[in-house]
Amino acid sequence: MVEKITPAEAIRLLDAGKAQAVDVREPDEFAVGHIPAAKLLPLGDVVTRAAEVLPDKDAEWLIYCRTGRRSADAAQKLDALRRQIGDKKVLLALSGGVDSAVAAALLYRADKASRACLFCTAEPECNWSREKKNMTLQA
Repeated sequence: MVEKITPAEAIRLLDAGKAQAVDVREPDEFAVGHIPAAKLLPLGDVVTRAAEVLPDKDAEWLIYCRTGRRSADAAQKLDALRRQIGDKKVLLALSGGVDSAVAAALLYRADKASRACLFCTAEPECNWSREKKNMTLQA
């Protein structure tokens, strides 16, 4: 089963350590920025590399991409793989992908060691990014 969740829900789960982020974009997209500690599993590799990249079958997986299309496809494929082994845990798919302005607050700049806004060079976060994140956490 796949459940779509909002960026605000994703932030809560990730901050609490209750979900493992899985980025199904391509490596070059991942290099530009990604959710902290996300595992890269490009959509084309989901079926062949899932067991290698996501060995913890008990983890809550938060699947995401840029707009939500690839993550929906990947989540369906991963859900089918999990059901084959008798795992009925719900997969989480980030609604709207990282293109969602609110979801941008989750991203890291790959060339920086700290959290930063992808839309500017502010470190560790710009006011816009921090305000959006705080708004979603309070929602």
